[in-house]
Formats: sequence, C-alpha cells, structure tokens
Amino acid sequence: VLFLPTLISSYASFDFRRDLENLPLLKQLPVAAWKVAWAEVSVPWMAASAVLYLVLLAAGLTGRVERPLLGPSLLAAPLVVLPIVVLDNILALWGPSRAPEAARSTPAALAPLRFLGFVACLGPAGLLGVLGFFLTGETIQGAFAGGLAGLLLTSGALLAYLTHLFVRADPSRVE
Repeated sequence: VLFLPTLISSYASFDFRRDLENLPLLKQLPVAAWKVAWAEVSVPWMAASAVLYLVLLAAGLTGRVERPLLGPSLLAAPLVVLPIVVLDNILALWGPSRAPEAARSTPAALAPLRFLGFVACLGPAGLLGVLGFFLTGETIQGAFAGGLAGLLLTSGALLAYLTHLFVRADPSRVE
C-alpha cells in the first residue's frame, strides 16, 4: 500500500507531464498561474486518491486492515497522494530544462529525485507529528493530526513551487 500512490501517479499522468508541449497555450490562459497549476494536478490527485480509497476499503472489508485504523487511513490517503502528484509535476517542469539528455528521454532516470523528494516531504509531517504527540499529552491522535498538518503544509509549499516553475517555464526549452 505504501508504494501504491507512486504507482498510481505514474499511470495518472494527465497533467503537466503530458501538457509540456501545451505550455505556451497554458501560459496564455486568462487565469492566475496557481489556478492552472492546481487544475493540472487536481484530476490525477483525485484519481489516485480514489484508487487508494478502493484498495483501503477492500483491505478493511477483508480484514487486512484493522477497523480502528481504517478511518485514519482513509483520512490520510489524499494527503499522502497529493505531494507525490505535485512532485511528479515539479519534476516534469524542472526536468526538461535541467536534466541531462538521458533523463529527458526516460522518465525513470528522474526516479531517484522523485523518491528523495517524497522522503523530504515526510520530514515536516514527522516533525509536526512528534510535536502534536507531545503537545496533546502523548496521544496518538495528536501525532496523527500533526502529521496530517505537516503533509498539508508540505503540499501547499510544493504547489507554490509548482506555480513558480510554471510561471518561469520556458516553452522553447521543452521538447
């Protein structure tokens, strides 16, 4: 289940990853850049979250996930998927202009950056989780809430960076 969001995000790539050749058109849209960035990631994020929901529900119904853990897992699922989808889009906008030639032709060459980026996203979630644990009198609910807040803050920062990359993207350098 841990690698499922990454796998789903790879297949649900109808976002900047497939719209690189349409960057000039996207930049001319009469909407704010952050709205374009959010629109590009929202559908793959929702699709990946829906598949993860189905897997978690199936696991819960078959007894593979204990019932007390099912609710928090369903609550956390979209917040785990969002940074993965946004990171994939950041690498799509970042990669064509900065990656070596081999990385431009094979998305798998950017896989180590993708993995390291996701691990870095877990840092604030873990830190806020530990902080929430101690601030709430050492409760697991506090740790969970802190971890979710960390994922949400990290996703917001990643979306802001994706917007920045979209604004600065040079369509002439995209192949």
